Amino acid sequence: MKTLYLARKTSLALKDMIYLESDSDYTTVFTKSDNRNQYEALSLCKIPAVLMTEGFARVNRSPTINIDSLEYHFLSKRSV
Repeated sequence: MKTLYLARKTSLALKDMIYLESDSDYTTVFTKSDNRNQYEALSLCKIPAVLMTEGFARVNRSPTINIDSLEYHFLSKRSV
């Protein structure tokens, strides 16, 4: 199991992460398990680039998403 090690000796399994959101020098990590979000005093640019090789994509300056956690929802023309 691949793991991301954060400040305060915290570690999170990559498969449990939904997305990461940056706000200046802080990053919030949104996870699947326990509906627990980690708030880290760490800039998103300092989080290792290894995430990009493990199925994460940086969408913009703020969010980085776990592509494996995306769900595709098809809306037909008849649905409202």
